[in-house]
Amino acid sequence: MNFDQLISAVAKECKGWTWAADNEWPERFGIMTHTKTGARVYARSSAGRVEFSPSWPQAGRHNYAKPEAERVSYCVTVSSERIPAVIAKDVQRRLLDAYPAEYSEMLDVQSKDNKEEEKRIKTARKLAALLGVTPPANQYDKESQKAFTCYSSSVSLHVRAEYSGSITFDRLTVSSKLGEAIIKTIRRELIKAGELEA
Repeated sequence: MNFDQLISAVAKECKGWTWAADNEWPERFGIMTHTKTGARVYARSSAGRVEFSPSWPQAGRHNYAKPEAERVSYCVTVSSERIPAVIAKDVQRRLLDAYPAEYSEMLDVQSKDNKEEEKRIKTARKLAALLGVTPPANQYDKESQKAFTCYSSSVSLHVRAEYSGSITFDRLTVSSKLGEAIIKTIRRELIKAGELEA
């Protein structure tokens, strides 16, 4: 029984998991996927052993995973000489029972961060517009999708929505909450000065 056949048989023994061998290295690598949560476990063959490694949601370079001290899902290594049913039982007990719930928890954290990030970007664009510049919709940092650069006759502005929860205007950094307060204050003063309609 080769690696692909072995892990395919293991996945069938693990309820709720599917198996797909790597396209380039089917004899060494592949992925088990949890059908309900989308959690993925990477399987790797090496010197008569198989390593099962949990993966975590990612955003750019940021990896959503609990600190190791709080985590219950770790890599599991077993002998490839054992029969699929025995391997499956071991991996299920040591990894798969707890991992989908942990993965889902991290997805929730990522979703919350994404919503906060959208709010920061929206606030940053509002602030930029109040300074007389309108950030183009397509000018974002290709890697992080959290930054833009815009210009006017008097302003050259680079804006970033940070992972820390802040918004950076060149060297000026404000929280999202403070940014909203600045918008309200500037708008109120512009209306008072007759420069903006209510």
